[in-house]
Amino acid sequence: MGKAVLAESRNFPVFDGVTIVDARETSVTEKIIRPDEFATIADDFDVLADFSSASSNDLLVQAAKAGKKIVVGTTGRTAQQDAGLALAVKAGNSSAVVAPNFSTGVAVLIAIAKKASSLLPGYDKEIVEEHHSQKKDAPSGTAKRLASAAGVTSDRIHAVRSGQIFGEHEIIFAGNNEVVRLRHSALSRQCFARGALEAAAWVGGKNDGKVHDFAEVLGIDG
Repeated sequence: MGKAVLAESRNFPVFDGVTIVDARETSVTEKIIRPDEFATIADDFDVLADFSSASSNDLLVQAAKAGKKIVVGTTGRTAQQDAGLALAVKAGNSSAVVAPNFSTGVAVLIAIAKKASSLLPGYDKEIVEEHHSQKKDAPSGTAKRLASAAGVTSDRIHAVRSGQIFGEHEIIFAGNNEVVRLRHSALSRQCFARGALEAAAWVGGKNDGKVHDFAEVLGIDG
């Protein structure tokens, strides 16, 4: 995901530069550094975006307390970690955008699913989500958010982990002898990278001590 953000940043001139922190490799030409080199750029950035793992939370907390703006797309985070980050953002008078998914289409899907649920009372509701075989969490954070918005119980979420699937989310409403399906398909990581950069640009101008959802970045209600 980091490399996707770096690639998409070339089409997003609002930023002076993007640097990746990656434990697996470094690159002079691609602005990739190791975690132990992070301190060398700590004073040179405004927004820290994290798409690694929940274990990075301590770094996010430190950065937020120092007034850095935060964008978090990592799933598998605990409620305790989210609460701790929110306190750090408030303490540092920073701002953050935290969401399980930074696709514009997914944000719209969640909003539509919420509305559809209210318009189809009594219909059975199921969510099917599909991701690549290396994805660690199941169900996905996006599926959980979709379920919360549409009032789908956890036992009605079905996760598939197979091959190189970028991400598929579908919510099914069935009743009254009819079926309504709402579905989003990610064709590449570019859609997530674009959303992450939009979130970074948006949160970069804030100092409200609050944690925001990606829907706020897009101006989507509710």
